Amino acid sequence: MNEQVIALPEGATWRNAAGGTSDPVQAACDDRTGGYWYCVSHAEALLNNLAKSIHINEPGKHEMVWLCITHGFETPGPQQP
Repeated sequence: MNEQVIALPEGATWRNAAGGTSDPVQAACDDRTGGYWYCVSHAEALLNNLAKSIHINEPGKHEMVWLCITHGFETPGPQQP
């Protein structure tokens, strides 16, 4: 397989769909349920683990962040599913 999964580090930014720069990625918080995975490479929200598993098995580069409902984009921490 040619997939590559990368967790974006704290402080990372990227170009959003509107052509601007995203807010910086923050450190992971302690909220274990209020969020979902987001693939920055493909601008795709992955609302459950099945969607995430299917997506990251597709060939290509997948830059992933956790989108906390309360705090915004975060580095994936051990608390994320």
